[in-house]
Amino acid sequence: MKQAGKISAGFVACMMSAGVAVAADAPQIVMPVMPAPVAAAEPAFDWGGFYLGARGGAWIDIGEELRGLELLGVGGYDIARDRALFGLSAYVGYNFGQDGSNWRLGADVRAGLLVGESRRLLIYTLAGIYDYLPLDGPDDLDWRFGGGAELALGRALSIYGQVTVGDSFGDGFPPGRLHIEVGLNWHPGN
Repeated sequence: MKQAGKISAGFVACMMSAGVAVAADAPQIVMPVMPAPVAAAEPAFDWGGFYLGARGGAWIDIGEELRGLELLGVGGYDIARDRALFGLSAYVGYNFGQDGSNWRLGADVRAGLLVGESRRLLIYTLAGIYDYLPLDGPDDLDWRFGGGAELALGRALSIYGQVTVGDSFGDGFPPGRLHIEVGLNWHPGN
């Protein structure tokens, strides 16, 4: 019985050493190392062309109080060259004011700078004119100027916020009215 145990132990030792020798002689298998995936840069947003949108906001008589709320439909056209943008927009909307509610028509021009590698952020300045219906003549026209920022979301939408000051051409300067507005634009060409 002792003899059988010695033979078994010898057999196991022999097999283990043979296994090591076989493993040492086996060809080396090299697994290829793949580079880590690199996130693709977000494509540049195409600001050029037509857009449609909506915006809402509030206007305040400077030094006084909230005068009303507004809801406007907007349409415009922008020309983008490299990092510069120039555009024209028109809008029509309804004002819910303390002095009664009425329709408002207007037009703005804007110039801005596209920021970042993907050019998805627009910082701009604007100037424009507007009036309330019924149109009573050039003395009732109001002017405004200010600025804002617009951020591209996805492929065809952008959100923006802008602040402008202005007054009636008949009231002169300094401006007596402050507009704070936020909006959403759809750029169908994207």
